[in-house]
This record gives sequence, C-alpha cells and structure tokens, in this order.
Amino acid sequence: MEPLQGERAREQARQLNSAPRRRTALIVDDCATLHAMMRDVLEPEYDCESVTSAEEAISVASRQTPDVIISDVVMEGTDGFELCRRIRADRRLHEIPLILLTSNPDPDGRATGLEEGADDYLSKPFRPRELLARVRSLVRLREARQEVLRQNRALERAHEELLTAQRQLLDAERLATLGMLATGLAHEINNPLAVVWAGFEQINESIRPEMALAPPKPEETAEIDEIRGEVRSGLERIRGIAQKLALLAAPEDNRRAPVSVHAEIDRAVAIARARLEQVELKRRFEGPQAIQAVPGYLTQILAQVLINAADAVALVRHPRIEIRTRRAEDGIEIVVEDNGVGISAEVVPQIFDPFFTTKAAGQGSGLGLAICQRLIQRLGGSAHVASQVGRGTQFRLWVPLEPPGVDKALRPRR
Repeated sequence: MEPLQGERAREQARQLNSAPRRRTALIVDDCATLHAMMRDVLEPEYDCESVTSAEEAISVASRQTPDVIISDVVMEGTDGFELCRRIRADRRLHEIPLILLTSNPDPDGRATGLEEGADDYLSKPFRPRELLARVRSLVRLREARQEVLRQNRALERAHEELLTAQRQLLDAERLATLGMLATGLAHEINNPLAVVWAGFEQINESIRPEMALAPPKPEETAEIDEIRGEVRSGLERIRGIAQKLALLAAPEDNRRAPVSVHAEIDRAVAIARARLEQVELKRRFEGPQAIQAVPGYLTQILAQVLINAADAVALVRHPRIEIRTRRAEDGIEIVVEDNGVGISAEVVPQIFDPFFTTKAAGQGSGLGLAICQRLIQRLGGSAHVASQVGRGTQFRLWVPLEPPGVDKALRPRR
C-alpha cells in the first residue's frame, strides 16, 4: 500500500504543478463593505488581497506583484491618484493594470485618473458583471504584452545564436579556404626552393677549387662569406615559411596521450632559449602536472608565445617573463606574462589572424600565432590576450584536462 500511496502523492504534486496559476487582485479601499462586494465578484476567479490605504497597497504590491489593482480614489491620507502615480513611477510595479473607482460624478475626475496612469475608471456603485469583465480584459492584455516581451527576448536570443553560428560558419569556411591556399602555397614554394637550394650548394662546391688555386684577397673572402650567409639565411627563411604554411593547413591530429605539462613547458623554453638569454625567466606551477593532449602541441604553442614575448621585452631595461599554471574549471590555465612594449587595443583582436604581424618587414611571417590558435582549438582549448602599451602582455591559454566530448560519467575511476 505504501508504494501506491507514494505514487498517488507524486501524481497529485504533478497535477498541482501543472495546474494554471490563480491570478491575484489587490483591492484598495477604506470601506469594508466595498471590500466584501468586490471579493464576492472576483474570488471565483482571483485570489484577492484587501488593504485600506495606499501605503499598504505599495507594500503588498512590492512583495506579491498582483495581476491587477483596484483602488478607490477617495481615501484617508494618500488618495487613489497619488497611488497611481507611485505605482507608475516604480520600475518593478509600473506594468500592473490599475482600475480606479469613484462615486464622484465629475467627468474631470475620470480624465485626471487616466492622465495619472490608470488603465480604467469606474463609477460607484459598480455593476458586478462590468467590473469582472474589465478586470479580465486588463489582465489578458497584460499577459499578452508579457508574452510578446517573452517572445521578443526569445527571438533576440535566437538571433544572437544565429549570428554566432553564422560567424562560426564563416570562420570555418575562411579557415578551410586558407588551409587549401596554404597547402598550395607551401607546395609551390617548396618546388622552386629545392631547385634554388640545390643550385646554391652546387655553386658553393664549384667555386671551392677555383678559390684554392687563386685565393681571393681577405676583403673579397669576407664579402663572399657575407653574401653566402645572406643567401643561406634568406633560403632558410623561405623554407621556414613554407613549413609553417604546411603546419597551418595540416589535418587535425587526434592521437592523444597523457602529456606532462611541465615537460612541454621545459621543451618550449629550450626551443626559445637563444631569445631568452638576457631575460629574467620565472616559473610558478600550481596546476595539474598531466593532461590528455596531443604530444608536442603545447610545446609548439608555448615556444611561439615565448619567442614573441622575448621580442617584446628586447628593448626593456629589465626584461622579465613569467610562466605560471593553475587549475581552472575542468582544465589547466597556462599564463605567459611579460613586461615588454605591449600591444595597442586596436591591434589585439587581429594578432591571431594569419599573415598579420606587428614586427618589421622581414622579421615575422604573421603565421606563428595563427598556428598557435589552430593547435589550441584542436586541443579543445582557448586563448586570450590582454595587453597595454608600455605595460606588457599577458597570454592566457586554457586547455581541458581531457579531450572534448568525454563524458565524465564514463571516465574510469582512479
């Protein structure tokens, strides 16, 4: 019997929760007889609350927000007109329908009530059927207005979601197009580059015997070596750009494994070591030591960020870079902060765009942070940059502890 009774109780609770809400009416009058008459008319459909003054009405309305207020005009102290003004001036209450009642036959009283913000104006003695009809009409009108507002808010949210989806689609299309372009460019660059590089090496080898037979003057040797170095540097730079383009267009690598965050940071520091020789480098690790990620991705990302930070502090008197980690939500946050020259607010939104660079011509390809952004997205993470000119830059990277889409309920217990 007990399970059956429990089920009945739950069914009754469901019915109560699904039943339409009883609407409420607030009656404001200092006449007890009038209260009783209006209750007789309204209580079959409305839960009625009665008060005898405008002050009480404001207090009750602020707590309960009735669906309609019916008030006498003439009362001791604050009258119905003043009550109406105060209701309309209160941002929490101004939409509540308000009906004024009066026994004064003066037609100007009706105009005054409507001017003060009353929604309707009835004369006493009122006709019960008319009072109920007007209350119903005003309540329906308010509910319709509220429904329109709800629908408008829902449409606004849907519109924002649509715009967001559209932006994401355009970004995805732009990245796909960029990937195709990058792949083609890398291929087109590598082919002639291989020929030029081979030719350069062949020329170097061919002139060695001639230089041995007829040694050039020391100043000529220095000039030849300088030209060789410049050509080699230019070819290496072209090859580096082609490799970055290929990496930017590379398909996503889903081979995830336990990755030591600290080890990845150490490798990134080692890669950027040549740029960090004169920099005070601080580390503060408070986050988890291991995450599930593609090995090497964090190293690539952080190495590029450290190289950029090193360039930013190159002209600072006491260059300083700090790397710190901390647990953040279901992931790890890695922050690289420098005290360099900083980036202007206008430029910050563009720093992840492919081929955008603030460095001088010949010093940056504009692909480094674009590749970082791509790798971060592949890890299911995000990157944010905060910077002030003359104050430095903070690069914040968030990466989930586990790959996106892993159901926590399905995780193996440790």
